[in-house]
Amino acid sequence: MPGWRMLGTFAVSLLLFSANTRLDAALPDFPLDAPVDSALTNWPIYAYVLAFAGVLIPLKARVKVLLSGLAGFGLASLLCAFASDMLTGDLDVPGGVLIGGRAVQGLSAAIAVRAGYGLVLAAFPAQAWKAVVMPTAAILVGVGLGPVPVAAVDDHLSYGWIFLIDALLSVMLVAAVMVFTPRSERGPALREPDRLDPA
Repeated sequence: MPGWRMLGTFAVSLLLFSANTRLDAALPDFPLDAPVDSALTNWPIYAYVLAFAGVLIPLKARVKVLLSGLAGFGLASLLCAFASDMLTGDLDVPGGVLIGGRAVQGLSAAIAVRAGYGLVLAAFPAQAWKAVVMPTAAILVGVGLGPVPVAAVDDHLSYGWIFLIDALLSVMLVAAVMVFTPRSERGPALREPDRLDPA
């Protein structure tokens, strides 16, 4: 994948992942007058943030790892969307599925970030600052402005649509990686420079 395209795709991914930390700007759709368990408003946020600590897991910078993280995020988003439509206000099966789905979202995002960051570093070996400045800016924008789109979707559509949009964006990011990545670079690891035969 050409360096700038990789960097742009990774930055958009970080915008999506960081905006998902601001789910506090939305409120699940509960039945009217139903008692609401506070876990259903707090743990979908906590589960995502705690699972995102998986970014500390050592992973190799491979395109397939990045794709698996993006795909996992998208599938978990669909799970959260369907679970959110069945919430009753109690911490029952749909509530547990929502919290579990958010945890999978966070872990998948962490996998994608770890692999993507390594790929960007490899794309700009002599300009490592590019792998730091632009992704950092994307994270700050996502965290700072994340509540705006989250609240807008919750107000005009529904809580579940937040996750459906997550899933759609994940599909678009997977497609971008597949389109921008030459088939020869989708192998098990990044290509290394040719080495001279000592003989």
